[in-house]
Amino acid sequence: MRKTARIGLLVTLLLSLGNPVSGVAAKPQKTPPPAALTGPTKVVWDYYAAYLAYLQNDFKKEDKTAKPAPDRSLDPGFVTAHFVASYQKLKAECDRLTPKGEVGPLDYDVIICAQDFPDSMAGSNVIVIKDTGTEASVRLGMGGFTPPAPPVIVNLKQEKKGWRIDAVLCNGQDFEALYKDIKKDQTKQKK
Repeated sequence: MRKTARIGLLVTLLLSLGNPVSGVAAKPQKTPPPAALTGPTKVVWDYYAAYLAYLQNDFKKEDKTAKPAPDRSLDPGFVTAHFVASYQKLKAECDRLTPKGEVGPLDYDVIICAQDFPDSMAGSNVIVIKDTGTEASVRLGMGGFTPPAPPVIVNLKQEKKGWRIDAVLCNGQDFEALYKDIKKDQTKQKK
């Protein structure tokens, strides 16, 4: 078990015990998305809030009282068909190259661009850095990391049903670029 996972488990246990002041229960703090968010920023905020809820739920599998959070990472209400196809291709290649119980070619979550994840979107910010009307780029500064994590760049496309996430860039690389890097590394290892 990773050190951060053990620390997270300890923090979760301590939070579940409640407030040490007798008779006062601790309430988990949830930050609702800012009411001013619209268009691309709202899609990014809602997508990442749902994704973090899913990760938290998966992390707390043993807690039978936890409300299940569905995996909406490939939900067409949030992402394009291109996003789904490139993510599945990358994931299949990583799974193919990773022996059971080992860390594969990517040692981080390619949706949040980090190994660990915050409990929620509290302290996060989303800023549009490009908007042409049909395409947009949003910088997501995810809160909950000390020191702060590098921002995630999320590219979106305007489709008939609204804005959809088309790519997530971790250090400037989308899923397709990561896939190509993995294939190139495999070719080098075979030589």
